Amino acid sequence: MDNLVSIIMAAYNAELYIDQAIQSVLCQTYNNWELIIINDGSQDNTPLILSKYSDEPRIKIYHQNNKGVSAARNKALQNMKGHYFCFLDADDKLTPESVSVRVTAFQENPQVSFVDGTISLMNSTMSKELWEKKHSVAGSPYNSLIRLEESYFFGPTWMIKKEKNTTYQLREDLSHGEDLFFYIEICKGGGQYMSIPHKTYLYRTGNNSAMGNLEGLADGYFKIYSLLKSMNLTTKELKYFKKRVCSILFKSAIRKTNILILRQTIQFYFRKN
Repeated sequence: MDNLVSIIMAAYNAELYIDQAIQSVLCQTYNNWELIIINDGSQDNTPLILSKYSDEPRIKIYHQNNKGVSAARNKALQNMKGHYFCFLDADDKLTPESVSVRVTAFQENPQVSFVDGTISLMNSTMSKELWEKKHSVAGSPYNSLIRLEESYFFGPTWMIKKEKNTTYQLREDLSHGEDLFFYIEICKGGGQYMSIPHKTYLYRTGNNSAMGNLEGLADGYFKIYSLLKSMNLTTKELKYFKKRVCSILFKSAIRKTNILILRQTIQFYFRKN
């Protein structure tokens, strides 16, 4: 039997798009999956929509009071049974072969721990490829994550091989950048990364996403920097991370004419610790 894949979805007030997200999983060409959905205290019709799938044995639905996306994902991580796992946001979609092509990559490359695919942006009128992936096997992606290389750290495209005696948990005190820090933590121990030239994930734009919240993004980066200092990074690695963060935030603040973020970024850059 093919290895089980756990697909993890946190949902909060997701009535507009969650049905499309679930349907994209049901349409997978790879059949041995479980979809774990955590309804994180939704106040809209999300619970009603989820009730339509109560008879689908591969879909496991949990309800909890609103605790945030990291707490919701952690609940799913604690309950997953899969040999591999990945995340799917409730307003995004998987391509039909998303699971299949990544599982195949694992099977053909048993030394690999993380398989990454191509992501496309979508809205009501278009779908546009964001990053082109070339077929390659690299070493640990840890250094690339620290350097904030864009083609590495967009987390939803990753599928992860679950390792024995490893606890997978996101920081619940991070409201932004929690997925980046999660990948940094699990990659610190090693494991090879592989990218494949297949479109695997459709990311919905223009939906008040966390990526568009510049203030929250800045706060997340600043907190991650503080956390990284406790992880025995070299001075060179910390300086590079700070430089990349400042470059990203400075360009975004200029584009959005956000004086507050400009000021915070400059203060962060010249801070000595």
